[in-house]
Amino acid sequence: MKKILVANWKMNLSGSQSVSLAEKIKKRISGFSKVKLILAPAFPFLNQTEKIISGSAVSLAGQNLAPWKEGDYTGEVSADNLKEVGCSYAIVGHAERRGYFNENNDLINKKIDQTLSAGLTPILCVGENYREKEKKQTGSVLGRQIREGLQKIKGFPEADLIIAYEPVWAIGGEKSLAPEEMQSIFMTIKKNLTNLYSEKFFDEKVKVLYGGSVDGDKASAFWENDFVDGLLVGGAGLNFDSLYKVAVANRL
Repeated sequence: MKKILVANWKMNLSGSQSVSLAEKIKKRISGFSKVKLILAPAFPFLNQTEKIISGSAVSLAGQNLAPWKEGDYTGEVSADNLKEVGCSYAIVGHAERRGYFNENNDLINKKIDQTLSAGLTPILCVGENYREKEKKQTGSVLGRQIREGLQKIKGFPEADLIIAYEPVWAIGGEKSLAPEEMQSIFMTIKKNLTNLYSEKFFDEKVKVLYGGSVDGDKASAFWENDFVDGLLVGGAGLNFDSLYKVAVANRL
């Protein structure tokens, strides 16, 4: 079974840089037998990137989307817009969206609903900040994000779901989760999704990723972890050598 590697380029890379990186990825990584690669370029470069990876095993994701289907919402991008330019996935509820733009679970719930209505697979990001971790509130924070973000969603339990656990305290820094801690995170996610829908839904439709300062040196321990179905990377996905190192750490 292939594990998943999502490269979130955030507000980095120009159009030409995005195209150049996508070309290298298509030639060198797209055929890897154990990795399903998903690229998330900035909105203006989705179409250019899609043209490069078209026909390959590489997929495309939007970094965000609007909670509405259409309308007078200047500057927003709908799930249907993402679908039209070739996206198969959409990242929802990233810690930077929650933090910088004050996105709450109710808004994220609406975005998940829009994602599924357009036929996209949501990549829902969840995670606690350092203060919450120190207070041993990780379980309650994740539970609330999952319950409020995913309750009463049209399309579940039939549709696929990717949960990306990204502890806020580990994003873009030197700290990262110890791989052995993923078991308790996995069980927390499973418990909440099972309560919302069913154990069958979790076992057959849900993948759990880890993200948070993962690079090529740290990747192998997570790839080999039975409680990790893949990785979501930021900085490590911005140049070919570092992304290749993460991908190849899966012992292809």
